[in-house]
Amino acid sequence: MSFAATPIFLLMAYLTYFQLPPLCAVPGSFGFLSTMWLMYAIMGVVHSGPWFLLAWSLLKRTRSKQRQLRQGTCPEPSES
Repeated sequence: MSFAATPIFLLMAYLTYFQLPPLCAVPGSFGFLSTMWLMYAIMGVVHSGPWFLLAWSLLKRTRSKQRQLRQGTCPEPSES
């Protein structure tokens, strides 16, 4: 479930940014800060922790496998 938040928030940011009539704009002199797309983009970044952890663990696994292959401690996969 934690992996679902980031793509949903980024999709919502994309859709609200390219929405023709801005339905969720706050009147005032805040400029682009008064729109909802910025809030959705920030929420997407805040909730992206599980994606970074997944990418980091995959990167570590790949690097350790490459190191084992260089040192000769890991048998190479045989073709069937």
